[in-house]
Amino acid sequence: MQGTTVEIPVTPITLDAHFYLFSVSTNAARDGVAFHVTMTAKSGVIETNDSSADLQFVTHTEENSGLLVSCHSLRPTIPVQLKKEKHMWTADFVIPDELLSNPNLCFNFGFLAHS
Repeated sequence: MQGTTVEIPVTPITLDAHFYLFSVSTNAARDGVAFHVTMTAKSGVIETNDSSADLQFVTHTEENSGLLVSCHSLRPTIPVQLKKEKHMWTADFVIPDELLSNPNLCFNFGFLAHS
């Protein structure tokens, strides 16, 4: 099976990204920062079986043939509490202070764009 990964950076000024609207809020937490992320489908539903949300390290490396993107799980993992509704998911997690400065740390919301 072949697939294509498309990265859609979500920043405070780009919360409307293709098929989804995003909301991100933070609060100080013990030894870190608590994040609350909301992903809302603009139309249709978020397919539970074909969608996921987690924290990963993502690296980008220039290769002769283009850009190589690698994803690696965190060890130890950081739990992401997901609440899944038909049109909206929410994710809550706490990033420890020592990981906040790592530019490769990403919240990854994956979805099937088309089949």
